[in-house]
Amino acid sequence: MLSTPAAPTAEDVADELERKKNEQLQKETISAEDFTFELLEDKAPNKYSVKVTYPQKNGLTVHLVLNDEPVETTAGTPILISVLGGSELNFRLIAYNSNGVMVLNSIKKIPTPSDLVISDTVVLNKDTNWKLGRLYLNDDSIVQTKGFPLSIEANKIFARPNAKIMNFSSNEVWGSSQHKMGGAIVIRAKEAAGYLMINLTGAKGKNGRSGLEIENLIGIRKATDGYDGNHGEWDGDEDCTEDRYSGQTRCGIINLRCVSQPTNGEDGEDGPNGVDGENGADGGDTGNLFAQIDNHVNFTLKVSLKPGMGGLGGQGAPGKAGGKGGKAGALDQQRVCKPASNGKDGAPGKPGRTGQVGQPGKVGTIELNGLKNAIIE
Repeated sequence: MLSTPAAPTAEDVADELERKKNEQLQKETISAEDFTFELLEDKAPNKYSVKVTYPQKNGLTVHLVLNDEPVETTAGTPILISVLGGSELNFRLIAYNSNGVMVLNSIKKIPTPSDLVISDTVVLNKDTNWKLGRLYLNDDSIVQTKGFPLSIEANKIFARPNAKIMNFSSNEVWGSSQHKMGGAIVIRAKEAAGYLMINLTGAKGKNGRSGLEIENLIGIRKATDGYDGNHGEWDGDEDCTEDRYSGQTRCGIINLRCVSQPTNGEDGEDGPNGVDGENGADGGDTGNLFAQIDNHVNFTLKVSLKPGMGGLGGQGAPGKAGGKGGKAGALDQQRVCKPASNGKDGAPGKPGRTGQVGQPGKVGTIELNGLKNAIIE
């Protein structure tokens, strides 16, 4: 006959229950890698949501703390949390098993991207690098680089009617080597929508200074007047006779002669020539454009290229007047010497040359990387 198995003892039953409980406790564990964090965009700028999911496990209690504030959780239900753009989210992940033992205590940091909204005119005054979630270029908005490099890295770009990025207006004059080069605009985006204009206009070259401006700065020498001539000198012999009727002695001068002829006045110095006007500076370059947009189905980019015009040459200064001729030496009182002549006035100087017009700027490099809806003019 077959023997009947012995009935389990109370100790056996307790051991089995303990074994099953330990098996269950081993299953009641979770790691930070089991959590997923999905960042979702809301419609409004700088409004986002974070969707947190994690697996549901029997006997496991999960607590979620965001920036020191507890988050309400429901087992098996994704958690949706509204957050602001441009912030760093510090999640603390805590879990306990059914014995109340902590099996997880971990930190998860999630940065949220910043959005930028431009509704009027933004003028750069330094090299600029925008790393954004979304860039909103509203109606008639303008970003003017003034020749400073601009880098835009964004998940999405939304361009409204008449939105524009430009470096210079057609009337601006460049004042530094950086501005002369026009700067570089770099755009990298995962997606873009709308119609964006980029005007790459080189700044004008500065007009050359006129000769008169330069003369006022450095001074100009005046032509020297000629010296006056020397006066004539005469001489003669004294002759005295006695009047036989009155007995008085009468004296006079006889044998008048010129002992020193008067000299001519010295000619005046010729006038200095006018100073030449400066050449106009060359016009500024358009600058460079690089655009890399992954999804551009609903996006159009219009690029306008206009090198800067060269500056006008400065007007030459007029020639300066010559010096006055010296006066002739005066005749002697008895006019026995020959008259002298006045010196001639110096000839006026020649006018300075007008400076040359500067050369127009150069067209930079344009890289659009397969952008289909692009207009270049």
